[in-house]
Amino acid sequence: MHNGFKIPAAAILAAAAGLTTYSAMAQEAGGITASATTGIGVISDDDGTRARGDLSFSLGSVTRTQGFELGISTGLEYPDADDEFELADPELRFSYRRTGKNAEFEAFASFLRQEIGTLVLDETPDSIELRNDTGYRNDTRLGARLTFGKEAPFGGDFGLGVRRVNYTDLTDDSLNDYVSRDSDLTLRFTVDPRLDLRLTARVEDTESEGTGTDRTTTPFGTGADLRISESLRASLDLNYVEIEESADGGPTSTDSGPTFALAILRDLPNGEARFDLSSILTDDGTRVEVRAGRSHELRLGEFDWSAGLSRGGDGDVDGLLQVGYGRVSRNGSLEAGYQRSVNTSIFGEETLVDQVSVGYSYALSDVTNFQTGLAYRNYDYFTEGSESVRKLELDMSLTRQLTSDIDMVASFSHERSRTGDEDAESENTIYLGVQRALSWRP
Repeated sequence: MHNGFKIPAAAILAAAAGLTTYSAMAQEAGGITASATTGIGVISDDDGTRARGDLSFSLGSVTRTQGFELGISTGLEYPDADDEFELADPELRFSYRRTGKNAEFEAFASFLRQEIGTLVLDETPDSIELRNDTGYRNDTRLGARLTFGKEAPFGGDFGLGVRRVNYTDLTDDSLNDYVSRDSDLTLRFTVDPRLDLRLTARVEDTESEGTGTDRTTTPFGTGADLRISESLRASLDLNYVEIEESADGGPTSTDSGPTFALAILRDLPNGEARFDLSSILTDDGTRVEVRAGRSHELRLGEFDWSAGLSRGGDGDVDGLLQVGYGRVSRNGSLEAGYQRSVNTSIFGEETLVDQVSVGYSYALSDVTNFQTGLAYRNYDYFTEGSESVRKLELDMSLTRQLTSDIDMVASFSHERSRTGDEDAESENTIYLGVQRALSWRP
């Protein structure tokens, strides 16, 4: 396993410069608002019928110069398989922001416990995690970012982050806990109103327990933002990346090479056109992607699309596609999208992911609201020996307002998953209960 985690010396110098600016920020007091939601009901699924309570609480304050938010939410079910109380999806989150004329500081912390295999937006779980149907994933994150020189010719930002993922109540030892530490530094130089130059450096160190993989990624390079005209902009980044990796405590292998990212954007009367060309370094070599897209602001909503190609280090080419539509009306809203992309995990493993998502909400009357959503994902793992995984989640709910702060809620959800050529597994869940929402100023 890896030993210490090192922060570049340049990053420490940048942080010192930024803290000097941060100490001069103005202070302003603001009011605090609080809200809470409580619920009690009955839930029924393949594990049986049981009572469920829900509780969420948030406390926050936002002013011109600072803001913070504290949130806690969890469910409580009884009885579980052992005739005991069980916490369901407990979550804790905290964020703080402090901004001044020329600097800004942000910090956050979060904890989330979920059943493994739960679909998480913008994340590709390990194939083994998706195939398991027993156990929990505990995800803890801490981070901070300091931005300095926002209005000056010289500026930048420095960030630190730590993430720990550990698994509990597994039926086997196929999943390994890991800790990922990340630090990054960007220095920005404004040459003239049309041209910004930057220097970037980053260290991402992931350390796994047991037979897992340790991986350290160190990219550094330079970039530029160019305003060609009032409606045309371009961005270019050139980096050199070094990757050190060892599996199961074995010897360390090193891979390195250049990467790049080019983006050209043009503002149009009713949207934006975009072209992207980029490369990244993965376990299979250098992956190159090219993509073109367009966004449209229409009278009946917003529509965007992009299409392209992705070529892996082994020479295989996959098509890329993204289509999205959203609309908000007086009585409801609709969001729908499809995305086909090649995702790379923090361990360098590549996956071709097809995603479909639909969300619809409609007010049936002044006191009754209907909501439904669908999410489908197909994970095609490139790692040898990993089978494809398909997951479908469908849910719908009906909410009726009983009083000004009490609602009755009825919901139904269906989950279906299939691994490789195995038979599909499915589960249905029904919930009926009441919820009460409160808000006040402490």
